[in-house]
Amino acid sequence: MIANGEGESLEFKSSARWDYREGSVNKALELVIVKSTAGMLNAKGGVLLIGVDDKGVPIGLEKDYGTLSKRPNRDGYEQFLINLFSTAFGKDVSAALSVSFQETSGQDICVLRVPRSSKAVYVTDGSRDKFFVRVGNTTQEMTTKESVAYVKEHWPK
Repeated sequence: MIANGEGESLEFKSSARWDYREGSVNKALELVIVKSTAGMLNAKGGVLLIGVDDKGVPIGLEKDYGTLSKRPNRDGYEQFLINLFSTAFGKDVSAALSVSFQETSGQDICVLRVPRSSKAVYVTDGSRDKFFVRVGNTTQEMTTKESVAYVKEHWPK
């Protein structure tokens, strides 16, 4: 899967909490994971691999594990992600997500399988709700006008 590279249905993220550039925890990275997941939910679904850098090199989850106060392991990481998504999208949407782990090149990689959502999923960022869609190998924020048209076409009633 990694060898195929990023695309419409596959995204790589180095981390959900640990900022490799800063060398410390960066809570803003959690929002990046939420936006990427929302983009896939709102498009055709896909897979998000956490612990793989943009070049497709498995770097693992050890740094992310180290940011968890309780259970710095796969179990604690899965709980962290489910809580993150439950808060961001609601429990009904989070229940559709599938979290698993694979060992690749001696590194733990988180495999987040994201289905196409049956309804529009918004991300609350401060006082605004934002709408994201996976377009090609990117996650794009849509304007209000774009999102209204997209929702009408993607989820007709």
